[in-house]
Amino acid sequence: MKITGIILLIIGVISIIIQNIFYGYVDADGMLHDSIFLPVGVIATILGGIFLSAWGAIKLFKREV
Repeated sequence: MKITGIILLIIGVISIIIQNIFYGYVDADGMLHDSIFLPVGVIATILGGIFLSAWGAIKLFKREV
């Protein structure tokens, strides 16, 4: 669970960086153009945080018992 969370966080951060550098722009009409990297990055980052939080909670509760 720890490795999965770290990998998802890395994928999420890299996807968001790629989105911001190469693909996100606003055209002359004010329309925002995004690629698939933005939703993938956000979802991967959130899931990575959830996995790492769950892993930390499991470690914390196992230590107290």
